[in-house]
Amino acid sequence: MNNITRTISFLFFVFLLTACGKWIVGSNPPNTVSNNYDYFYSAVKENYSFFAEKQVKWDSLDQLYRPLINDSLSNDSLYSILSTMLFELRDGHVNLYINNDRSRNANWYLDYPANFNRGFINRQYWKTDYQTSGALINTWLPDSIGYVYYGSFRSGFSKGNLDYVLNRFANAKGLIIDVRENGGGSMRNVFRLMERFIPERTYFGTMQYKTGPGPDEFSTPDSVFLKPLKDYQAIAEAKAKQKKKKGKEEEDEEKEEEDETPTEEKTGPGRWAVADSTGMMLDKPIVVLINRHSYSATNFFSAYMSTLPNATLIGDQSGGGGGVPVSFELPNGWKFRISATRTYLPNGYNIEKGIKPDIYQTTGPAEELKGIDAIIEKGKAVILEKAAAAISEK
Repeated sequence: MNNITRTISFLFFVFLLTACGKWIVGSNPPNTVSNNYDYFYSAVKENYSFFAEKQVKWDSLDQLYRPLINDSLSNDSLYSILSTMLFELRDGHVNLYINNDRSRNANWYLDYPANFNRGFINRQYWKTDYQTSGALINTWLPDSIGYVYYGSFRSGFSKGNLDYVLNRFANAKGLIIDVRENGGGSMRNVFRLMERFIPERTYFGTMQYKTGPGPDEFSTPDSVFLKPLKDYQAIAEAKAKQKKKKGKEEEDEEKEEEDETPTEEKTGPGRWAVADSTGMMLDKPIVVLINRHSYSATNFFSAYMSTLPNATLIGDQSGGGGGVPVSFELPNGWKFRISATRTYLPNGYNIEKGIKPDIYQTTGPAEELKGIDAIIEKGKAVILEKAAAAISEK
């Protein structure tokens, strides 16, 4: 987390996203159906961040459903009304939680082809010789191409896991990172991956959060910067200083009148004596495979990777999920969460809409009958083409 530069306010919201934090908004009114509805309606109206993007008029929904509200309404009926209103937002970060159910709108991915069959990929590509490094399934593909499947940003991996995987593929022609069907999880894991693919402090866009009840009341945009795990520029500067210092010492020694007998050079475990095993991939072609179920933290990862010059996104558009979800509690104890921030790439694109791939590619049963996943095959072809182009340029 110390690899991201942000203001205090931005840090607070990143904490909410990574730790599923909850806002406590005042004290709850008495537990009546009317009070539950009023609290719900006002909290969503004042804090939800994507009414314009979703083309939803919350007041119009209120005019439609408020006449149905009375204090004799059953819990099932109230749940149905509130769930239906939230469904209109078409947002995977929006849910209403009760003891035995959770409302949701999953049409953002269910309305589209899956473009992913884990069982088929396991049998056809991973086979039996893949390795599992933390949550990172990794294996070699033909033609010296590295492949990593990461199924959930909720699942962790250590620094050592990443070092091992990236060093394993250090001599590969390129790397495929497959995040299809990855529904998101912790932004900490996004940052831990991204810091392996950037050579210097890099600007990735801005974030705004809701500050008032008006539809356009947002904070001043906070800039998002990430730093590399291994800062090669700083290392180069340190080495240059070391070389300069060594040259000065050698120059001083030449001026001294000493015996001709050579002295033994001192050696030891200095800063540069031990090889650094930190795995980084900065110049080789990287392909990120996405589909409509690449959501939330995966959407952020896809968005950030899309800005890197050596990265290519292939597959279908990601599912979106560019807002930080914050939670509220109704007087009756039901909880609900809504998106309360907006995130933009450096070009001004709002990532809530999902990230479009550089190359659209589908795959399905017809391709499986041919023994291939067409999205993986396209990724392989892109890497081989870019690797060949790099050789010809030398």
